[in-house]
Amino acid sequence: MTLLKKNVQKFSHDLWRTAKTTYTPSSRPAQSPRKGKKKLSDYGKRLQARALLKALYGQMRTKYVRKLVHEASKMRFRRAAALLTLLESRLDVLLFRSGVACSLEEAHQFISHKKISVNGYIMTRPKCILRPGDIFSFPPLREGSSLEEKNQSGGFERFKPGKLLKPLHVELSYTIGHGIYLYRPQSLLFPRRPFPDLAIESFSQ
Repeated sequence: MTLLKKNVQKFSHDLWRTAKTTYTPSSRPAQSPRKGKKKLSDYGKRLQARALLKALYGQMRTKYVRKLVHEASKMRFRRAAALLTLLESRLDVLLFRSGVACSLEEAHQFISHKKISVNGYIMTRPKCILRPGDIFSFPPLREGSSLEEKNQSGGFERFKPGKLLKPLHVELSYTIGHGIYLYRPQSLLFPRRPFPDLAIESFSQ
């Protein structure tokens, strides 16, 4: 929750529509009045887009992102859209989007504790990129329980997949703990645009 509040303060709004934070503009500490916001330079906009990308997908090394940008340039989509598609295909992101984990950090814990398998093999790399048709397994809900019960017990403290739109590109069964990655997402919703293009420019320098 602390990380979410910091992101709200940094970017002036929630990055995740599912997150509930107590930070609101009215709760800001008293500050001296400003004459106006300083306009960001092109370089500043690229740095902000880079920070936003890391806030959405976790800390990523420049070398790793540049590798993804290179792979994205080979795809038929626009490079920015292709990069986001690759990031959304990561195992940890899929676990978070599917509601299996309430955050990327919890998804990493599941993977590091060897509770996640892909195509029958234990997976230990959170940033592994899945391909359409891949099957991933995760700890199932106990028999007779529901997603809301698990949320009340602490499993989904800030995320209630039962009350949200589940990703269409993933077929899920929470009771048996299986998911199928059907296809790469066709459309993505982000708080700011066109930040992917600016982020790519930043990592390409």
